[in-house]
Amino acid sequence: MLFSEIAEVLNAKPVQQHSNPSIEWLLTDSRKLVLPETTLFFTINSAKRNAHVFVKELYDKNLRNFVVQNIEEIDMVSLPEANILLVPDALDALQMIASHHRSKFNYPVIGITGSNGKTMVKEWLYQLLSDQYKIIRSPRSYNSQTGVPLSVWQMDDEYNLGIFEAGISTINEMSKLQSIIKPGIGLITFIGDAHAEGFENINQKIKEKLSLFTEANCLIYCKDDALLHDQVQQFIKDHNPSLECFSWSLKNNADLRILTTERGQNGTLVTAEWNKENFKFFIPFTDKASLHNAISCCCVLLKLNINSSAIFEKMRHLRQVEMRLELKEGIQHCSIINDSYSADINSLSI
Repeated sequence: MLFSEIAEVLNAKPVQQHSNPSIEWLLTDSRKLVLPETTLFFTINSAKRNAHVFVKELYDKNLRNFVVQNIEEIDMVSLPEANILLVPDALDALQMIASHHRSKFNYPVIGITGSNGKTMVKEWLYQLLSDQYKIIRSPRSYNSQTGVPLSVWQMDDEYNLGIFEAGISTINEMSKLQSIIKPGIGLITFIGDAHAEGFENINQKIKEKLSLFTEANCLIYCKDDALLHDQVQQFIKDHNPSLECFSWSLKNNADLRILTTERGQNGTLVTAEWNKENFKFFIPFTDKASLHNAISCCCVLLKLNINSSAIFEKMRHLRQVEMRLELKEGIQHCSIINDSYSADINSLSI
Protein backbone atom coordinates (compact mmCIF):
# COMPACT_ATOMS: atom_id res chain seq x y z
CA MET A 1 0.00 0.00 0.00
CA LEU A 2 1.42 3.39 -0.96
CA PHE A 3 1.99 6.03 1.71
CA SER A 4 -0.58 8.24 -0.02
CA GLU A 5 -3.16 5.43 0.10
CA ILE A 6 -2.60 5.02 3.83
CA ALA A 7 -3.17 8.76 4.26
CA GLU A 8 -6.45 8.39 2.38
CA VAL A 9 -7.58 5.42 4.53
CA LEU A 10 -6.84 7.42 7.68
CA ASN A 11 -8.32 10.62 6.26
CA ALA A 12 -5.09 12.27 7.36
CA LYS A 13 -3.38 15.06 5.45
CA PRO A 14 0.41 14.67 5.48
CA VAL A 15 2.20 17.21 7.64
CA GLN A 16 5.20 16.59 5.41
CA GLN A 17 5.65 14.30 2.41
CA HIS A 18 9.00 13.97 0.67
CA SER A 19 8.20 10.78 -1.31
CA ASN A 20 5.46 8.19 -1.82
CA PRO A 21 6.95 4.78 -0.93
CA SER A 22 5.19 1.44 -0.87
CA ILE A 23 4.61 0.37 2.74
CA GLU A 24 5.16 -3.33 3.46
CA TRP A 25 5.90 -3.34 7.20
CA LEU A 26 4.12 -1.74 10.17
CA LEU A 27 6.29 -1.00 13.19
CA THR A 28 5.36 -0.21 16.80
CA ASP A 29 8.61 -1.25 18.50
CA SER A 30 11.64 0.79 17.46
CA ARG A 31 13.98 -2.08 18.43
CA LYS A 32 12.55 -4.34 15.70
CA LEU A 33 13.37 -2.27 12.63
CA VAL A 34 14.60 -4.45 9.74
CA LEU A 35 13.71 -2.87 6.40
CA PRO A 36 13.50 0.89 6.90
CA GLU A 37 12.75 1.82 3.27
CA THR A 38 9.35 0.09 3.33
CA THR A 39 8.41 0.46 7.02
CA LEU A 40 5.84 2.76 8.63
CA PHE A 41 6.34 3.59 12.33
CA PHE A 42 3.45 4.40 14.68
CA THR A 43 4.15 6.52 17.76
CA ILE A 44 1.93 4.53 20.14
CA ASN A 45 2.59 5.82 23.62
CA SER A 46 2.55 3.64 26.72
CA ALA A 47 2.11 4.51 30.38
CA LYS A 48 5.88 4.51 30.80
CA ARG A 49 7.18 5.78 27.49
CA ASN A 50 6.50 8.46 24.89
CA ALA A 51 7.07 6.84 21.49
CA HIS A 52 7.76 10.19 19.79
CA VAL A 53 11.28 10.17 21.26
CA PHE A 54 12.19 7.32 18.89
CA VAL A 55 11.33 9.18 15.68
CA LYS A 56 14.75 10.84 15.27
CA GLU A 57 16.55 7.62 16.24
CA LEU A 58 14.66 5.71 13.54
CA TYR A 59 15.17 8.50 11.01
CA ASP A 60 18.93 8.19 11.58
CA LYS A 61 18.54 4.49 10.71
CA ASN A 62 17.02 5.45 7.32
CA LEU A 63 13.35 5.05 8.23
CA ARG A 64 11.33 7.81 6.56
CA ASN A 65 7.66 7.03 7.21
CA PHE A 66 5.85 7.98 10.41
CA VAL A 67 2.35 8.20 11.89
CA VAL A 68 2.43 10.58 14.86
CA GLN A 69 -0.17 11.96 17.23
CA ASN A 70 1.71 14.97 18.61
CA ILE A 71 3.65 16.97 16.05
CA GLU A 72 4.91 19.39 18.71
CA GLU A 73 7.11 16.67 20.18
CA ILE A 74 9.03 16.22 16.92
CA ASP A 75 11.85 18.36 15.60
CA MET A 76 10.74 18.73 11.99
CA VAL A 77 13.95 20.52 10.99
CA SER A 78 15.95 17.36 11.76
CA LEU A 79 13.64 15.23 9.54
CA PRO A 80 13.87 16.89 6.09
CA GLU A 81 13.13 13.71 4.07
CA ALA A 82 10.45 12.26 6.34
CA ASN A 83 6.88 11.42 5.34
CA ILE A 84 4.70 12.25 8.33
CA LEU A 85 0.99 11.74 8.96
CA LEU A 86 -0.65 13.42 11.96
CA VAL A 87 -3.56 11.52 13.53
CA PRO A 88 -5.58 11.93 16.76
CA ASP A 89 -4.58 8.46 18.00
CA ALA A 90 -1.76 6.31 16.57
CA LEU A 91 -3.22 3.03 17.90
CA ASP A 92 -6.57 3.77 16.25
CA ALA A 93 -4.69 4.52 13.03
CA LEU A 94 -2.84 1.19 13.17
CA GLN A 95 -6.12 -0.66 13.68
CA MET A 96 -7.89 1.23 10.88
CA ILE A 97 -5.14 0.34 8.41
CA ALA A 98 -5.24 -3.34 9.42
CA SER A 99 -9.05 -3.41 9.14
CA HIS A 100 -8.87 -1.90 5.65
CA HIS A 101 -6.23 -4.45 4.66
CA ARG A 102 -8.35 -7.34 6.02
CA SER A 103 -11.30 -6.28 3.84
CA LYS A 104 -9.31 -7.17 0.71
CA PHE A 105 -9.40 -10.93 1.38
CA ASN A 106 -12.29 -13.40 1.21
CA TYR A 107 -10.69 -16.68 2.27
CA PRO A 108 -11.81 -18.33 5.56
CA VAL A 109 -10.58 -16.83 8.82
CA ILE A 110 -10.73 -18.56 12.22
CA GLY A 111 -10.83 -16.31 15.29
CA ILE A 112 -9.80 -17.76 18.66
CA THR A 113 -10.38 -16.27 22.10
CA GLY A 114 -10.60 -17.48 25.70
CA SER A 115 -8.75 -17.12 28.99
CA ASN A 116 -6.21 -19.89 28.34
CA GLY A 117 -5.17 -22.08 25.43
CA LYS A 118 -5.49 -19.58 22.58
CA THR A 119 -1.93 -19.88 21.35
CA MET A 120 -1.80 -23.65 21.83
CA VAL A 121 -4.98 -24.20 19.81
CA LYS A 122 -3.81 -21.82 17.08
CA GLU A 123 -0.46 -23.60 16.76
CA TRP A 124 -2.06 -27.04 16.82
CA LEU A 125 -4.53 -26.04 14.11
CA TYR A 126 -1.54 -24.93 12.06
CA GLN A 127 0.06 -28.35 12.58
CA LEU A 128 -3.18 -30.16 11.73
CA LEU A 129 -4.14 -28.15 8.66
CA SER A 130 -0.91 -27.00 7.05
CA ASP A 131 -0.83 -29.99 4.68
CA GLN A 132 -4.15 -28.86 3.18
CA TYR A 133 -4.07 -25.09 3.54
CA LYS A 134 -1.61 -22.27 3.10
CA ILE A 135 -2.08 -20.64 6.51
CA ILE A 136 -1.38 -17.17 7.80
CA ARG A 137 -1.53 -17.02 11.60
CA SER A 138 -0.72 -14.77 14.54
CA PRO A 139 2.99 -14.89 15.39
CA ARG A 140 3.58 -16.30 18.87
CA SER A 141 1.01 -14.68 21.20
CA TYR A 142 0.26 -11.57 19.13
CA ASN A 143 -3.33 -11.17 20.37
CA SER A 144 -3.41 -7.65 21.84
CA GLN A 145 -4.64 -4.28 20.55
CA THR A 146 -1.32 -3.89 18.71
CA GLY A 147 -0.55 -7.58 18.13
CA VAL A 148 -3.76 -8.32 16.21
CA PRO A 149 -3.37 -5.56 13.58
CA LEU A 150 0.29 -6.47 13.08
CA SER A 151 -0.78 -10.11 12.55
CA VAL A 152 -3.62 -9.35 10.13
CA TRP A 153 -1.38 -7.00 8.12
CA GLN A 154 0.51 -10.14 7.01
CA MET A 155 -2.48 -11.43 5.03
CA ASP A 156 -2.00 -11.64 1.28
CA ASP A 157 -3.19 -13.64 -1.72
CA GLU A 158 -0.69 -16.48 -1.29
CA TYR A 159 -2.70 -17.79 1.71
CA ASN A 160 -6.11 -19.47 1.76
CA LEU A 161 -6.78 -19.70 5.51
CA GLY A 162 -6.20 -17.27 8.37
CA ILE A 163 -5.99 -18.21 12.08
CA PHE A 164 -5.80 -15.32 14.54
CA GLU A 165 -6.11 -15.16 18.31
CA ALA A 166 -7.62 -12.25 20.23
CA GLY A 167 -7.04 -11.40 23.87
CA ILE A 168 -8.54 -8.58 25.91
CA SER A 169 -7.98 -7.17 29.37
CA THR A 170 -11.00 -4.90 29.79
CA ILE A 171 -14.29 -3.79 28.21
CA ASN A 172 -14.67 -2.23 24.75
CA GLU A 173 -11.49 -3.82 23.41
CA MET A 174 -12.87 -6.86 21.58
CA SER A 175 -15.11 -4.86 19.26
CA LYS A 176 -11.97 -3.22 17.86
CA LEU A 177 -10.31 -6.60 17.30
CA GLN A 178 -13.50 -7.96 15.70
CA SER A 179 -13.40 -5.25 13.04
CA ILE A 180 -9.82 -6.28 12.23
CA ILE A 181 -10.07 -10.10 12.31
CA LYS A 182 -13.69 -10.48 11.09
CA PRO A 183 -13.69 -14.27 11.70
CA GLY A 184 -16.10 -16.54 9.88
CA ILE A 185 -15.39 -19.45 12.25
CA GLY A 186 -15.09 -18.62 15.95
CA LEU A 187 -13.61 -20.73 18.74
CA ILE A 188 -13.65 -20.19 22.50
CA THR A 189 -11.04 -22.20 24.35
CA PHE A 190 -11.37 -22.03 28.14
CA ILE A 191 -12.96 -19.31 30.26
CA GLY A 192 -11.27 -18.78 33.61
CA ASP A 193 -9.98 -16.06 35.91
CA ALA A 194 -6.97 -15.05 33.83
CA HIS A 195 -6.89 -11.31 33.00
CA ALA A 196 -10.17 -10.80 34.92
CA GLU A 197 -9.16 -7.59 36.70
CA GLY A 198 -10.62 -5.36 33.97
CA PHE A 199 -14.13 -6.81 34.20
CA GLU A 200 -16.91 -6.46 36.77
CA ASN A 201 -17.56 -10.21 36.81
CA ILE A 202 -17.26 -13.39 34.74
CA ASN A 203 -20.51 -12.62 32.89
CA GLN A 204 -19.17 -9.32 31.61
CA LYS A 205 -15.93 -11.00 30.61
CA ILE A 206 -17.73 -13.67 28.56
CA LYS A 207 -19.97 -11.10 26.88
CA GLU A 208 -16.95 -9.05 25.85
CA LYS A 209 -15.15 -12.09 24.43
CA LEU A 210 -18.23 -13.17 22.49
CA SER A 211 -18.32 -9.82 20.70
CA LEU A 212 -15.49 -11.17 18.51
CA PHE A 213 -18.16 -13.28 16.77
CA THR A 214 -20.69 -10.58 15.91
CA GLU A 215 -20.36 -11.38 12.19
CA ALA A 216 -19.20 -15.02 12.43
CA ASN A 217 -21.02 -17.91 10.79
CA CYS A 218 -20.07 -20.64 13.27
CA LEU A 219 -18.96 -20.74 16.92
CA ILE A 220 -17.16 -23.69 18.51
CA TYR A 221 -17.23 -24.00 22.31
CA CYS A 222 -17.52 -26.47 25.20
CA LYS A 223 -21.11 -26.95 26.32
CA ASP A 224 -20.00 -28.28 29.73
CA ASP A 225 -19.38 -24.72 30.88
CA ALA A 226 -23.00 -23.92 31.76
CA LEU A 227 -22.36 -20.20 32.19
CA LEU A 228 -20.63 -19.95 28.81
CA HIS A 229 -23.41 -21.97 27.15
CA ASP A 230 -26.10 -19.65 28.54
CA GLN A 231 -24.18 -16.58 27.46
CA VAL A 232 -23.71 -18.00 23.96
CA GLN A 233 -27.45 -18.54 23.60
CA GLN A 234 -28.16 -15.00 24.76
CA PHE A 235 -25.49 -13.59 22.44
CA ILE A 236 -27.07 -15.33 19.45
CA LYS A 237 -30.48 -13.95 20.38
CA ASP A 238 -29.25 -10.39 20.89
CA HIS A 239 -26.41 -9.95 18.40
CA ASN A 240 -26.06 -12.69 15.77
CA PRO A 241 -29.26 -14.69 15.14
CA SER A 242 -27.74 -16.53 12.18
CA LEU A 243 -24.74 -17.83 14.16
CA GLU A 244 -24.43 -21.62 13.99
CA CYS A 245 -23.31 -23.31 17.21
CA PHE A 246 -20.87 -26.22 17.15
CA SER A 247 -20.73 -27.47 20.72
CA TRP A 248 -18.78 -30.32 22.30
CA SER A 249 -19.16 -32.04 25.63
CA LEU A 250 -17.61 -34.65 27.89
CA LYS A 251 -20.90 -35.29 29.73
CA ASN A 252 -23.88 -33.79 27.87
CA ASN A 253 -25.52 -34.06 24.49
CA ALA A 254 -23.71 -31.86 22.00
CA ASP A 255 -22.74 -31.72 18.33
CA LEU A 256 -19.56 -33.58 19.22
CA ARG A 257 -20.02 -35.85 22.20
CA ILE A 258 -16.95 -37.32 23.89
CA LEU A 259 -17.90 -40.84 24.98
CA THR A 260 -14.66 -42.02 26.62
CA THR A 261 -11.12 -40.82 27.27
CA GLU A 262 -8.58 -43.58 28.01
CA ARG A 263 -5.31 -42.24 29.38
CA GLY A 264 -2.24 -44.39 28.84
CA GLN A 265 1.44 -43.92 29.40
CA ASN A 266 2.02 -42.31 26.02
CA GLY A 267 -1.20 -40.39 25.48
CA THR A 268 -4.99 -40.37 25.46
CA LEU A 269 -7.39 -42.33 23.24
CA VAL A 270 -10.64 -40.45 22.69
CA THR A 271 -13.89 -42.02 21.50
CA ALA A 272 -16.39 -39.51 20.17
CA GLU A 273 -19.80 -39.40 18.51
CA TRP A 274 -20.43 -37.14 15.54
CA ASN A 275 -23.50 -37.22 13.29
CA LYS A 276 -24.65 -40.42 15.08
CA GLU A 277 -21.42 -42.20 14.21
CA ASN A 278 -18.58 -43.11 16.55
CA PHE A 279 -14.92 -42.48 15.75
CA LYS A 280 -11.63 -42.40 17.65
CA PHE A 281 -8.54 -40.26 17.78
CA PHE A 282 -5.34 -40.43 19.80
CA ILE A 283 -3.30 -37.52 21.16
CA PRO A 284 0.22 -37.97 22.58
CA PHE A 285 -0.72 -36.05 25.76
CA THR A 286 -2.48 -36.95 29.01
CA ASP A 287 -3.17 -33.63 30.76
CA LYS A 288 -6.61 -31.99 30.89
CA ALA A 289 -5.56 -28.82 29.11
CA SER A 290 -4.19 -30.70 26.10
CA LEU A 291 -7.32 -32.86 25.92
CA HIS A 292 -9.56 -29.78 25.98
CA ASN A 293 -7.50 -28.04 23.31
CA ALA A 294 -7.33 -31.14 21.10
CA ILE A 295 -11.12 -31.58 21.20
CA SER A 296 -11.55 -27.94 20.17
CA CYS A 297 -9.19 -28.58 17.25
CA CYS A 298 -11.14 -31.71 16.32
CA CYS A 299 -14.31 -29.61 16.06
CA VAL A 300 -12.58 -27.25 13.62
CA LEU A 301 -11.46 -30.19 11.48
CA LEU A 302 -14.98 -31.58 11.40
CA LYS A 303 -16.34 -28.15 10.49
CA LEU A 304 -13.87 -28.07 7.58
CA ASN A 305 -15.22 -31.46 6.39
CA ILE A 306 -12.11 -33.48 7.24
CA ASN A 307 -13.10 -37.12 7.70
CA SER A 308 -12.58 -39.16 10.86
CA SER A 309 -9.80 -41.36 9.48
CA ALA A 310 -7.79 -38.29 8.50
CA ILE A 311 -8.45 -36.77 11.93
CA PHE A 312 -7.03 -39.88 13.63
CA GLU A 313 -3.88 -39.70 11.53
CA LYS A 314 -3.41 -35.97 12.08
CA MET A 315 -4.10 -35.96 15.82
CA ARG A 316 -1.63 -38.68 16.71
CA HIS A 317 1.20 -36.55 15.30
CA LEU A 318 0.48 -33.46 17.40
CA ARG A 319 3.64 -31.92 18.84
CA GLN A 320 4.22 -29.89 21.96
CA VAL A 321 4.27 -26.15 21.39
CA GLU A 322 7.35 -24.87 23.18
CA MET A 323 6.05 -21.44 24.01
CA ARG A 324 4.40 -21.61 27.41
CA LEU A 325 4.23 -23.96 30.37
CA GLU A 326 7.12 -25.92 28.91
CA LEU A 327 8.32 -28.68 31.27
CA LYS A 328 12.10 -29.04 31.42
CA GLU A 329 14.40 -31.36 33.34
CA GLY A 330 16.49 -29.44 35.86
CA ILE A 331 19.53 -30.40 37.93
CA GLN A 332 19.35 -32.37 41.20
CA HIS A 333 16.16 -34.19 40.16
CA CYS A 334 14.20 -30.93 39.75
CA SER A 335 11.61 -30.09 37.11
CA ILE A 336 11.30 -26.55 35.79
CA ILE A 337 8.09 -25.09 34.35
CA ASN A 338 8.95 -22.35 31.85
CA ASP A 339 5.96 -20.00 31.92
CA SER A 340 7.57 -17.09 30.12
CA TYR A 341 4.49 -16.10 28.14
CA SER A 342 1.69 -16.74 30.65
CA ALA A 343 1.75 -16.66 34.42
CA ASP A 344 -1.86 -16.91 35.59
CA ILE A 345 -2.81 -19.37 38.31
CA ASN A 346 -5.28 -21.37 36.16
CA SER A 347 -2.63 -22.23 33.56
CA LEU A 348 -0.24 -23.24 36.32
CA SER A 349 -2.75 -25.43 38.15
CA ILE A 350 -3.70 -27.29 34.97
